[in-house]
Formats: sequence, C-alpha cells, structure tokens
Amino acid sequence: ARGLDYYTGMVFEGFARNLGAENQILGGGTYRLAHLFGGDDVASCGFAIGFDRVMVSVGDFPLAHEPVVGVVCTPDARARALEVARAFRGAGVRTEVDLMQRGMGAQISHAAKTADFAVVLGKREVEAGTVTLRDLSSGEQQEKSLEDAIAEVARHGAC
Repeated sequence: ARGLDYYTGMVFEGFARNLGAENQILGGGTYRLAHLFGGDDVASCGFAIGFDRVMVSVGDFPLAHEPVVGVVCTPDARARALEVARAFRGAGVRTEVDLMQRGMGAQISHAAKTADFAVVLGKREVEAGTVTLRDLSSGEQQEKSLEDAIAEVARHGAC
C-alpha cells in the first residue's frame, strides 16, 4: 500500500477498469521534500507507474492496426490536400500531410515508411474533384471520389 502522507498538494491516480478491485496503475502528486535531503524548499511533482499492472491490463486488449493515410500533393494542390486530410481525420483516420514542400517522389517515399495508403493529389484530381488512392503495400492505385477513398481505407481498419 502506497502512502499519501508526503503529498502536500494535488494528488492523482490512474485506474484500469479491467483489473477489478486492485485497479490502480499509476499515482503521483505534488510535494515539498527536497529540503529534507539538504536541498532548497521547492515544490516538486512526481509519479510512479505500476508496469506489471499496466501489462496485465493491456493483455486484455487486442492490438489493432489502424490504417494511416499520407496525403501527397503537388504545390498547386496544397489547399485541396488540407481539405482532404481534414475529411479523413473527421472520419477517424490518422492522416499525415507533408509540410516540408518536398517533391512528389520524396513525399511518396516518406508516406511508404509511415502510412498504409497515400492519397495523391495533382492538378487532374483537383480539377476532377477526385483523389488517387494508392495502397502502399500492394502498389495498386485507383482514382475515386473522396468519400469512396475514405470508405476504402475504413474497410481496412476499425475507423
């Protein structure tokens, strides 16, 4: 049993619902103890995590891989890329947009390292009101509506 007597301010605890009666997995708070060990009387904050309790708790949850989308665009399609990213995020899909203004090849290379899908936007897609969705594991790509692209990505995960 962890004591609370040395805390002098806020105290916090974290719990895992699936652990039953002994469900605390972390705790901490603010205290003033440094002066007891020769230091200045300063406020401190600390916490501890019960790693074994966390691991027991996590064991009950399947680790699902949620799809990630990398939005790749030409400079003239940047505004549309941000709209597309907002739509994917609104559907619960983790989405990355290149902010370093790299070329298309560099953007696709980066997306291949961090994402499952790339949404490619160029002049043609902007004018047509479509996106090109590329599955980065198979290399297959298809031009489709934004709504269909979101639905396709959602089929690959629990979005």
